[in-house]
Amino acid sequence: ALDLYDHEFVDQYTYGFPALRERCERWDPATVARITRVPEDQLTRAAELLGTIKPLAMEWGCAIEQSTNAFQTCRAIFMIPALTGNYDVPGGFVQSMEIAPTADLLFDRLSPDMAAKCISGGYPINDGTLTPKLFAHPWLTLEAMRTGEPYPVRALISSANNTLISVPDSLHTMESLMALDFFVYLDFFMTPTAELADIVLPAALWPEVDSVFCMPEFGDVAALCMRKVAQVGECKSDEDFFLELCRRMGLDYGAENQREILDGILAELGNRRPEYAGMDFDQFKELGWIAPQREYYGYRAHGFDTETGKFELYSPRLARAGADPLPDWREVPESPASRPDLLGEYPLILTTGSRTMPYFISNNRQVQTLRKLHPFPLVSIHPDTAARHGIRAGDWVWIETPRGRITQKAKLLAELDPDVVSCEMGWWYPEAGAPGYGWDESNANILTVGAPPHDPEGGAYQLRGLLCRVYPNPGCGIEERYRAWMDSD
Repeated sequence: ALDLYDHEFVDQYTYGFPALRERCERWDPATVARITRVPEDQLTRAAELLGTIKPLAMEWGCAIEQSTNAFQTCRAIFMIPALTGNYDVPGGFVQSMEIAPTADLLFDRLSPDMAAKCISGGYPINDGTLTPKLFAHPWLTLEAMRTGEPYPVRALISSANNTLISVPDSLHTMESLMALDFFVYLDFFMTPTAELADIVLPAALWPEVDSVFCMPEFGDVAALCMRKVAQVGECKSDEDFFLELCRRMGLDYGAENQREILDGILAELGNRRPEYAGMDFDQFKELGWIAPQREYYGYRAHGFDTETGKFELYSPRLARAGADPLPDWREVPESPASRPDLLGEYPLILTTGSRTMPYFISNNRQVQTLRKLHPFPLVSIHPDTAARHGIRAGDWVWIETPRGRITQKAKLLAELDPDVVSCEMGWWYPEAGAPGYGWDESNANILTVGAPPHDPEGGAYQLRGLLCRVYPNPGCGIEERYRAWMDSD
């Protein structure tokens, strides 16, 4: 067996290593290879690299967070820098300096009665059990709009969310939004979701507002985003909108204007970094940005912000919340292993979420100069799989799951597993016109699952590893419509 963990760090600074070691015995290379389809020799080689590279830095994106194993997968990956002695070291996985917060989300302003109404799903990450924050579960909240359970949700304010494209199971989303009595939407442009709203409010673009950019709140730099142009027409920043809404409802937002919010962020920065104490936004504009000197090995002096004071491989807090205190893995709800009954009709494995420049999630399809760079959505298919289904590179194809079907343009990708197809997300077609803008033609979330079972700790749903089939769509007219739109301008 390989012995690649950092004994000094593990012995001195971690909690629960024996329990983690015992848990890992379930997941020998042969078992992991069978589940993941990654050959054993590659798994072993990856472990050797992770255990011997010094320093080792790690990064992950949203793919691992879009699964019913999201929370524990993130925990497991986060443990690797600690187990290998690469935690908070130069060139390694560095600990955040948390120099400034984002705007206060005002969770402390909720009364106990209102907090109890949060449609959290009972997931400990969302319901205040593990953090002081409360989060409504998106799909369950939409379900409450549709069914009235656990109570009716009759109105919604949505800001730059494009809910119809961005939330799983878009047919369910459409039904839920249509059940609302009142829907207010804020955005820069008209979108398929905005078209459903009773009132559409124009949001101010970044060049129209001042802001202190320190997102996420655990970041190490605070940067000035300074207003460059006058706000146009009736557009307002999100902060101005909610300040005015609170004022008219007789609620205390905690600030009178956006400037007070910015000064509040800088006041907290001064609390955390005394060298900047007393600085207001005018003084911050003179600096432009703040990046304190990085410090390493902070745990040696201060320990970890956990109840044991150590890096917790085993989490007592999770155990008390009724969650698994150690990382583990469960078969996802819809896969060849969990739903063999679907394989006859849906023999392929679908991963959704592929993103492409120059787009950000569902944004920018309406900007013609950017659309020219990537005019159509692409679904990646192995050449052998494509040939077996009568599909050639550049063909429009149907991608279908038990929830519905969409169409995208075939891209042949030899490095892809022959049993897997990967489609892009975020697609709608401004050239299709109002009211729908082609929201259901190529939208990957038509195919995804929002309903339970969810990730038991945080409520994440399954957006990848779904079962699907693909077949040609020879009558697709999306390209002709696009060319007419481009030629019209």
